[in-house]
Amino acid sequence: MASSFFNVNLVKHVLRENEITMQLYLDQVYSGQNHNQENMVPSTHPASFGLIVVHDWPIYDGPDPKSSTIVAHARGS
Repeated sequence: MASSFFNVNLVKHVLRENEITMQLYLDQVYSGQNHNQENMVPSTHPASFGLIVVHDWPIYDGPDPKSSTIVAHARGS
């Protein structure tokens, strides 16, 4: 019966943790000409149960969308 033994050297990784605090601003426009979400499946329930919405919200690095930079998008349904 043949058997093999392997010598495995474990490499220890030093974890480096950095904490970053950011303040970001999401711009949700749900109606009007420049809206960034759309109701795909409407709901007649009083609490909007069953409503399905598709959205593409820009996330800015400042409170004013006109003078701030888009740093991410929140997309989904």
